[in-house]
Amino acid sequence: MWTQVVGKLALKLSPLTNHYWNTALQVTPRGLATLPLTADHRSITISLDLVAHQLVLESSDGKKTTVSLEPRSWPSFIAS
Repeated sequence: MWTQVVGKLALKLSPLTNHYWNTALQVTPRGLATLPLTADHRSITISLDLVAHQLVLESSDGKKTTVSLEPRSWPSFIAS
């Protein structure tokens, strides 16, 4: 579910390109990540850190948010 949600966000926040090649998750040394995305005049990157078991959101204004990758129901997933 985590990769599906990140993929849907990348699809929504990415500019339209041929075959949506820019929305694929990139392999990193620690897991998977999006290319830089634009939201609210900021650049953001979403990473699935599979070593630390965290979803990491980093923005160009210096904010960083992490969410633990753990099983949860859909309503609790939306609330977090």
